[in-house]
Amino acid sequence: MGRPPPPGLRADLRGRGRGEYGIGCPVCRSELFVAFHEEEAFASAGDHVTADPPRAPLLPADPERLDGIAPRLSGMARAAGRDGPARGLTYLFGEATCPDCGTVFPVSARVAERPY
Repeated sequence: MGRPPPPGLRADLRGRGRGEYGIGCPVCRSELFVAFHEEEAFASAGDHVTADPPRAPLLPADPERLDGIAPRLSGMARAAGRDGPARGLTYLFGEATCPDCGTVFPVSARVAERPY
């Protein structure tokens, strides 16, 4: 078995388990929520639970083109029979479009910049 992921990554994976993250748009700095749910995956400009803010669909990464730690995480999820988390990882390592300004950016880069 390999080394465990660093503490920050473990915290991020716990956030992924809930299916959503709060991040900021790298251009207009809008506070966004990205959500990976069974029925949909999207970025919203505001809290999608208590309101109906503008949304944009997330663009999943191609599982065959994942790089870095992503293929390992995806492979571990699939090997454990966890297809939902494996699918969610394609969104985590995919792209989001800011509903406010239209900027397309990598989700994982914004998640990695979150304070812990």
